[in-house]
Amino acid sequence: MKTHGQVRYAKDNSTATCHPLKSTEIEVKNIALSNEFIDTFTRIILQLRK
Repeated sequence: MKTHGQVRYAKDNSTATCHPLKSTEIEVKNIALSNEFIDTFTRIILQLRK
């Protein structure tokens, strides 16, 4: 079963595209989260300066 699945996935490139996409999605989410954090952090600093 495993070998058959690997062969099938290799033909339509599911294995090749699936894993990198997942890691990229996680990276994008992390970047978005850090950007939001930086934004709120800067706002807090600006509020404190006033």
